Amino acid sequence: MTGTTLCPDPPTPDCDDDTRAGVTPAADPVPLRAGRREWLGLAVLALPTILIGLDGTVLHLAAPVVSTDLAPSSSQLLWIIDVYGFVVAGLLVTMGTVGDRIGRRRLLMIGAAGFLAASVLAAFATSPELLIAARALLGLAGATLMPSTLSLLSNMFRDPHQRRLAIAIWMTNFMIGGMAGPLIGGVLLDHFW
Repeated sequence: MTGTTLCPDPPTPDCDDDTRAGVTPAADPVPLRAGRREWLGLAVLALPTILIGLDGTVLHLAAPVVSTDLAPSSSQLLWIIDVYGFVVAGLLVTMGTVGDRIGRRRLLMIGAAGFLAASVLAAFATSPELLIAARALLGLAGATLMPSTLSLLSNMFRDPHQRRLAIAIWMTNFMIGGMAGPLIGGVLLDHFW
């Protein structure tokens, strides 16, 4: 260089070494805005999020019926209701790491299949121990779904404003599932075992 500088003399704090050398910094890439496909993807990812929230509270109204049908002890009934939340909370970070290693979509599909199988097992449980195990498996499957859906959203929505909105919608679906759990549990008790 021939001594040409772009910084004033004395240099200001926003004048870095590249500017002094005459190098213009590269512009930050403009994040891509999400289109219809990404918003439809958010709608599809809302379903597992609602199910995760729903399964945490769906048994609250069913506890008397479960007590009558399976005759669990008081500690077994406590485990039946709470083991799901414990397992989900305990495995979220681990399942996020597993999703990074094997792929988020693959983990989401494995988790969805596991959630379905564990739900069927829980519905046909014949003993308190089997129901506790099924609820623990539901928690394991739920723990695979949450980080997978959230990381897929982060990849689908590159624009920071759209990403904030998408995550807010995702979290709202989780809360809707938690609030709807007792209502749906009551409807199921009216029509099924």
